[in-house]
Amino acid sequence: MRLSLRPPLLPPGHRAQKRQQATFVRGCPAPAAGAGFRVEAEGRAADRPQGLDQRTGGRIRLELTTVQELGLTGTEVLRVLRTGLVDIAEANVSYVASDLPILEATEIPGLASSFANGKELLSAWMNDVVRPLEPQIGGKVLANFAWNSAYLFTREPLASLSDLRGQKIRVYSPGLAAYVEAFGAEPISMPISEVYSALQRGVMDGLLTGSDQISALQLWEVTPALTDINLAPFGAYVIVGQRSYNALPDDLKEIVDGLSQDLTDEGWRLGDANNQVGLNAARDHGMSLTIPAPAEWQPELAAAAREHVVPMWSSRVGPDAVAAFNTVIGPISGVTID
Repeated sequence: MRLSLRPPLLPPGHRAQKRQQATFVRGCPAPAAGAGFRVEAEGRAADRPQGLDQRTGGRIRLELTTVQELGLTGTEVLRVLRTGLVDIAEANVSYVASDLPILEATEIPGLASSFANGKELLSAWMNDVVRPLEPQIGGKVLANFAWNSAYLFTREPLASLSDLRGQKIRVYSPGLAAYVEAFGAEPISMPISEVYSALQRGVMDGLLTGSDQISALQLWEVTPALTDINLAPFGAYVIVGQRSYNALPDDLKEIVDGLSQDLTDEGWRLGDANNQVGLNAARDHGMSLTIPAPAEWQPELAAAAREHVVPMWSSRVGPDAVAAFNTVIGPISGVTID
């Protein structure tokens, strides 16, 4: 596939004082249903180039594109970054973890007890584990953020987790399949575009998905009960391609490095705002909301993560990653690997 993109941030021999055009690719495909998706999401994309343009006095300006516009799916983002064909990218953890499974630790269901707790997990993992892997990633890991939170949607509110026994639940990853199986549910894999009709026809009983799909799928009509079961927020990293970063003069590197905390904080603020858009729609349409997960469920949720999902991840990553999990994620989540 040939990609027609702008040159990297500063091509060799180019004067640093000139305005540079850099390609920024958003690494998460748009939701299938489209309508009702995140009022503030477009603001996220707009804020980043504006901040970089201002902080560099106009010496760097970003050209925004999406994976769809490049004919990609989002799973190839790290590979495309390594080629130097794009300069900066959003790498959605769930999409790129097949290339680097260690990234998936923060996506394990049952670890994050809240949106804020998800930020703590992802930021700690980025600083202590992911950034040391930058040579392998092929870029400088600048920041992290979340799109929104994920929840369980069912026809009736849950009195206990045992109510899931026998229910057919749509999931979107092997880890989530193992997670719902721990409670006796039957996991189903299905494109999000087919979910509404499947729920209408009784092919399945519920689904796991993000709050953005509440309006997009009009979930109040088919699954009016929303329950928090400690699913991780949809996390992502902002990564500057190593070739592009290396080509910058030292003063611009310092400015780019200085964006890290601001981008992380703003990304999580917008993610929380996006989450509230979906939850407000749920409330407006009379849905039942159980947020956060009841305290008495926490031991069972943690046990499902520890006994059913974590072993799937640990078998793919090796002992060093397991040790890092216990050191970094264990104290935050309360879950460790024996």
